[in-house]
This record gives sequence, C-alpha cells and structure tokens, in this order.
Amino acid sequence: MNNDNNISNQENPEHIDFFKKVEVPFTKSKEDIWDTLYEKLEKDDFVQPKGKLISMVWYKVAAAVVIILVGSTSFMKLYTTTVFSEKGNHTNHILPDGSSVELNAESEISYHPYWWNIDRAVNLEGEAFFEVKKGRKFNVISTYGNTEVLGTSFNIYARNHEYKVFCKTGKVRVSNNSSTVELVITPSEMAILDLKHNTGKIENDLLDNIISWRLNEFYFEATSLAKVMEEIEMQYNVSITLEVDNLKSLTYSGRFTKKETADVTLELICQSFNLNFTSKGKNNYNISMNN
Repeated sequence: MNNDNNISNQENPEHIDFFKKVEVPFTKSKEDIWDTLYEKLEKDDFVQPKGKLISMVWYKVAAAVVIILVGSTSFMKLYTTTVFSEKGNHTNHILPDGSSVELNAESEISYHPYWWNIDRAVNLEGEAFFEVKKGRKFNVISTYGNTEVLGTSFNIYARNHEYKVFCKTGKVRVSNNSSTVELVITPSEMAILDLKHNTGKIENDLLDNIISWRLNEFYFEATSLAKVMEEIEMQYNVSITLEVDNLKSLTYSGRFTKKETADVTLELICQSFNLNFTSKGKNNYNISMNN
C-alpha cells in the first residue's frame, strides 16, 4: 500500500481541530463562508493545518502587502528633517524641490522630505527668508500664523508672539491659525498679524531693510531697547543683563552691523541712552545706568 495514500486517508487531529473551530452555517453564501474563515484566521487561538489552503496563503500575502503599504505611508508622512540655526549663525538649506531657505540666528525649520512631492509644507520657529520654486502650493506653518504661496520669495518673522511676513517677489497669502484673518500681499508689502486682538494689517512703505539681516545688517525704528538687546544676543551669541530704570519707555532708532564686534555695537547703542556697559567674562555683559 502506498504510504502517501495512507497519510492522506488518515484523520489528522490538527485538521479535525481546525474544522471544529471554524463553524460556518451552510445557509450562507460562498462569499460569506470565506469571510467567516478569514475572521477565524485572524484569531490568536487558531492553529493552522499543515496543508494550507492556497486562498489562505493569498489572503496572508494581501494582508502583508496592506501592512507594508500602510507602514510605508506612515513612514513617509512622519519622517522629519529638522534644520536649526544656532545663536550667532545664519544657515542656508535647500529643500527637496530646489527651493531655498535662509534661517536667521536661533531659528528652526522642519519638514517631511519623503512626503514633499505630495505636500510642500515647512514648519518654522523664528525667522527665515524663503525662495520658492514654482509648483504646487507651498505652506509655511508656525505657532502664530500660516503663509501660502505658489512660487515667490518672502521673509517670515515668527517669534515672541509676533507674526510678520514681508513679500519680496510674487504674491503671498497670510492667515492666522484660526483662518479668521487673511491678508494677501505683493512685493514690498508686509502683513502683520495682531494675535492678541485677532486682527491684521498691511504696511506698504517698507524697503528691503526688513531682510537686511541676510547681509548681517540690522535696522531699528522706534524699537524697544529690550528687543534691540535680544537681537544683539542672538546675532553675537552673547548674554546681556539689563539693569536699567524705565526700560519699557526706552526706544532705539538706528542700525548695527556684525562687521563690528559686540563690544563696539553695545558701546554705540549705550551712548545713545547714556548707559554704561561692562564685560562680565566671555560673552557676558551687564548694562546699567551711569552714576
């Protein structure tokens, strides 16, 4: 007697156990029966028979393909590239489509490189200048507002609860995060969002001084002295302690350039207010009232 026939005719305990577990009412259609079988296949307590059905194999292959596709999509959407420009530095970065971004000191961008062809979106904290290649919609998202373009160049300032967008070329749409305020600006215009009052305005008498930081030149017009000192801290990577009375009432109009050292810059600004500055070690300064 053929041994193969003996094996095929014997009752395999695993086969019996399988059909005990898979109880399918015969009043169901063929499709319903297979659906029931597939549900049983997914249960943890199921023990597969040695002789696998071809349809079950294809089911598992299909399930594996789905898992791979879902996993790949999740990876593409979640994998993030982050670029950070430290204090005292400006950083240039090229995005996947050839668009470029220049980050001011203490600024950061992040984006999903493998998802870029589907969604051109950049998250920004700080200040940066963008030159965007023409193509599908390009979004810059921040804590304070959103900027949308198709292909243009523009500067975004997004820090200290301020959101300002300056358009150099093309057209830019600016909105707050709730989309209740929307402004469209063209070259030499700047959109300013008032986050506290949920309003916005456009200023159109501006020059390229707004983006002069790219040349390491910094212009101020009636700017609080505290904010000017914050800018100096970022650009020179120094720490400044202010011991000045009525600090909030002091404003500065002028400029400084990083061609000069931090000492020279501080001395020039302090002279305008009759203030005294002293060095407290490497990269640490104290500013106080003159006696």
